[in-house]
Amino acid sequence: MHSTSRVAYSSAESNDVKIDSLYLDGASGKVVANIDERMLSLEAKSGHGLDIKIHSINRVQHHHTRLVPGYIAIIGLALVWSSVRIFATSSLQIFTLLGGLSLIIGWAVTRKPTLTIDTDAGDCHVITGNDFSLLKLNTILLKLQKGFSLEEAADGLEILESDAQYPRNSILENNEVPVEIAVVTRPESIATFLSSDIAESVAPEPESIPVMDMSIFDSQMP
Repeated sequence: MHSTSRVAYSSAESNDVKIDSLYLDGASGKVVANIDERMLSLEAKSGHGLDIKIHSINRVQHHHTRLVPGYIAIIGLALVWSSVRIFATSSLQIFTLLGGLSLIIGWAVTRKPTLTIDTDAGDCHVITGNDFSLLKLNTILLKLQKGFSLEEAADGLEILESDAQYPRNSILENNEVPVEIAVVTRPESIATFLSSDIAESVAPEPESIPVMDMSIFDSQMP
């Protein structure tokens, strides 16, 4: 995958990431995706836009769709077969053959990259555009949902331009979220109490020495 223009950039002042040259289903013209740690905003030149909270996104699917349905290609194949097997008239045969080939070619060349976003509210939003731009948007949203900061989510996206296999997994492996292990210390008062209690339990008890009562001798003397 290769990028033909600069489609993603970050702004230090607004602390966000922008991806342009996208198209939103239902909006006229191109839109710009503005991403921060809480919100995905899609805005057209007219000012109309769509705002989606990051935590409300439950699925992001990056795939390819076709403008011409598959059954149109099947009809085209049927017309081509009919022109060869059934129609004998030269003019009708050529017309049927050209019509069938047009339908097949239309199905083949209208394949376009698509990003589908489903939300908790049940909404489904379709974004189309450059495959590289959609892959960047998908990767940033994935990393934000995994707990990365916006700066970390936008870092390392240049690997998407390479021919590496599984580029998104490679980015996640290079930018794993560090997990700090909390060290629980025992309170000093409890430690002192336990140490003194143990010392008392192991201390030897004093031995009792028998003492002779000398008063019995005094009573026997004259």
